Amino acid sequence: MKKIIYIKDKTGNFLDVALPQILEEFESIGDKYIWSILDFEVTRMKDDPDFYDIPQHVDCLNRYNLSWDKLKKLANNIYQTINLSLVANINKELIESVRSLIYENPIVIEIEDGYCWEVYTEDETIMNAIQKKYKDIEVKEI
Repeated sequence: MKKIIYIKDKTGNFLDVALPQILEEFESIGDKYIWSILDFEVTRMKDDPDFYDIPQHVDCLNRYNLSWDKLKKLANNIYQTINLSLVANINKELIESVRSLIYENPIVIEIEDGYCWEVYTEDETIMNAIQKKYKDIEVKEI
């Protein structure tokens, strides 16, 4: 049974959880995967030459692949995430960009309109840790 966790911890209208906090949960396994951004929109980023190659618009047809270390650095350079679809797989060719197949990847992290984080992983230990860490969550079967 596959599950997705929705993280909605907020102060007022602002989400309290940022991408670096979500990625902390994957620290023990993150470097085993190739990470791919399928959708990306942020309010602004810190000026960092390491990320000048990120296209203005990233989508399923124009995805951006990166290593675990580069992903963590990117996450720490974002002021606010508006939209993000991030998937991880052990093989670049296995990363599916088709929305209907996105949960065939071992890890999926998404946010739409800055509303709430959606996190999926096949790793039950990480799913349990996320459920314990955050207060306002919802778990659904997919």
